[in-house]
Amino acid sequence: MFKTISSKFLIPTVIALTIFTVFMLIFTYFSTYNALLDERKKAVTDLVDFTYGLIESFDQRIKEGELTLIQAQNEVRKIIPNMLYEGDNYIFGYDMQGNIILDLSVKT
Repeated sequence: MFKTISSKFLIPTVIALTIFTVFMLIFTYFSTYNALLDERKKAVTDLVDFTYGLIESFDQRIKEGELTLIQAQNEVRKIIPNMLYEGDNYIFGYDMQGNIILDLSVKT
């Protein structure tokens, strides 16, 4: 079957290169996937941090007497549903009992 010395070395070399290439493709796929996932997590974390800061600023205005709690809640309900990220993803909120208190479908 193997008539020449070069063919004896060529087939194992091609097999080794194929296996190496497959492993590199798998490694690259998972590295890219994890990098994109980490980037998306950071984007969501940044948006949540920004939203939290916005709510804290309204809390400060309540403490200073500029707004009532109801006025601040209504303002937040107007602002936050317009804070879309990555197209049509949005922030929503629940109270401690699990009731939806902030939802994009309830625009005022």
